[in-house]
Amino acid sequence: MGSEGVATGRPRGGSVVLPAAVRAEIVSHARAALPNEACGLLLAAAPGSTGHDRSPRFAPVRNAVQSPHRFEMDPLDLLAVLVEADERGETVLAVVHSHVATAAEPSAADLAGVPFADSAQIIVSLAPDRADADTDAPELRAWRMTGTLAQELDLD
Repeated sequence: MGSEGVATGRPRGGSVVLPAAVRAEIVSHARAALPNEACGLLLAAAPGSTGHDRSPRFAPVRNAVQSPHRFEMDPLDLLAVLVEADERGETVLAVVHSHVATAAEPSAADLAGVPFADSAQIIVSLAPDRADADTDAPELRAWRMTGTLAQELDLD
């Protein structure tokens, strides 16, 4: 892999489940944010919670810095999403963001600013050269970031 600090192996048992409908929401949100990076959270019912759908859902959050090179979750949007998640008994599974012109690999800025240390990171690349040759679908990859290293997770 070309990014500095990115490990090539996948940890055993490391995966993120991303239903097709949620994947489509993430891609739509990323495209709508162009020319800037998009961001949001992947949420699901917390372990042990009852009475809620266990399927993951995507909650978009505005990029406060409106930049094509980095993202910073808008504090008010983030607070609203986290309050709603708490009320629904949900936990953060992954931080989601887009890369406008680079691969779906963590950048140095991504590694330096992991907003939820215990969650995965899902990156969608909107770079045309990273799209699937047959379907033109953007590249999506999941990562676990610790310190200055990132290990790729399976994205199911």
